[in-house]
Amino acid sequence: MSWMSSLSTSLATALLTLGQEKAATPEAPAPAPGAPPAGGQGGGAGGGGPMSFLPVLLLMGLVFWFLVIGPERKKQKARQALIRNLKKGDQVVTSAGIVGKVVKDVKQEDREIVLQVDRDNDVRMRFLKSAIQDVLPEGVPADAKDAAGPKETPK
Repeated sequence: MSWMSSLSTSLATALLTLGQEKAATPEAPAPAPGAPPAGGQGGGAGGGGPMSFLPVLLLMGLVFWFLVIGPERKKQKARQALIRNLKKGDQVVTSAGIVGKVVKDVKQEDREIVLQVDRDNDVRMRFLKSAIQDVLPEGVPADAKDAAGPKETPK
């Protein structure tokens, strides 16, 4: 037990000595971590609170808008215009990759569209307008194959 009391006494003495040496120095004490700067509400690097973060947050939102949301809205409007302007005789590609020709007049209030997918057998299929992915140019035949022809596999 005596070793414990002597240890605590020597520890207390060492702490008191350190505290007295620190008080004797003329420089100001270092601020505690997380404490505000000595000058009060200064414009230092860590000051300002949550309001200093607001311009950074607004700038990030603006960049996000121009890089992601804006172009996506533009694509969506173009696709809606494409679907709105469909007419009889247009060659279209569905989201499933099926190529067909619009065979019935398209009305704005219709949700469905009828496509002829095989001319030889007069196969017609109904699709939702939202399934139309693209309208092919006038000169492209529906059964166009790759210009290079089938590729041969090496043996």
